[in-house]
Amino acid sequence: MEHGIFYNETAGVWIGALLTLAIFSFLYKDNIVYRLAEYIFIGVANGYLLTITYFNQVKPNLVDKLAEHNWWYLIPGILGLMMVARLNKDFAWLSRWPMAYIVGLGSGLAITASVQTDIMAQIYDTLKPIMGGDFITNLQNLILIAGVLTSLFYFFFSVEHKGIYKNVSFVGICFLMIMLGGSFGNTVMARISLLIGRMQFLMERWLHVIS
Repeated sequence: MEHGIFYNETAGVWIGALLTLAIFSFLYKDNIVYRLAEYIFIGVANGYLLTITYFNQVKPNLVDKLAEHNWWYLIPGILGLMMVARLNKDFAWLSRWPMAYIVGLGSGLAITASVQTDIMAQIYDTLKPIMGGDFITNLQNLILIAGVLTSLFYFFFSVEHKGIYKNVSFVGICFLMIMLGGSFGNTVMARISLLIGRMQFLMERWLHVIS
């Protein structure tokens, strides 16, 4: 039994290492090995997602409810089947009804969440005192207020941006560039973190050159 677990783990490490090298081969150029690894990843991810969705969503929220004779759950079940009708060209129009329901429901939930988490939070963070605290706190609050107001002014096109308005707009552009640079830096750091993880896997679990 222990030998079986050892061989299974070793095979998993080798498969993971070879697929990682296959993905890295794209750094040279697009090739069939990279595409094979890409298709395997997409197929495994879709299969895993389908299984998780069925056992965590469809079965407890539809199949089990119908088994308990809760016939109101036939409505979402029928809407789900109408989505599958999109695969047939003659009956694809049936998918518009559940699609409209999803878009309407999603928009309503997203608007409420955006107002609470983005707009209200931004207004709350902007309405901070610039006097009464220590120097560093007052300076940070002043920079935050200046950044919000000048960035908003950059998108205010009812006034021609010239003279003093041009200078205010330029300050807003500077704040926007700093924000975009920070977002890009976070994205690069996330990708570098993934690369470090895969290199650590290859060096530690596959080649055993580090511990």
